[in-house]
Amino acid sequence: MFAKELAKELKKGFDHHEFEQLYLVAPAHFLGLLKKELDSKIARIVAHTEAKDVAKMSAEEIRKRLPEYLPQL
Repeated sequence: MFAKELAKELKKGFDHHEFEQLYLVAPAHFLGLLKKELDSKIARIVAHTEAKDVAKMSAEEIRKRLPEYLPQL
C-alpha cells in the first residue's frame, strides 16, 4: 500500500532531520489513508492538510491553495 510506504519514508526523513513540519496535500481518500499510517511523531508535525487532487494543477495553482506563511521554494 502506497500510503504505508510513504508514511515510512516520512518517518525516515524526520528521523534524519530532513524537515520539521509537513504540509500534506492529497485527494481526500488518500489523505485519510496516509493519516492513519503516520507515526505519532509525524502526525504531531503536520502543520496543514489540504484534501485536494492537485496532480493536474500548475505549481502556481497549488501555491495559491497553501498558507501564505509557507516559505517560497
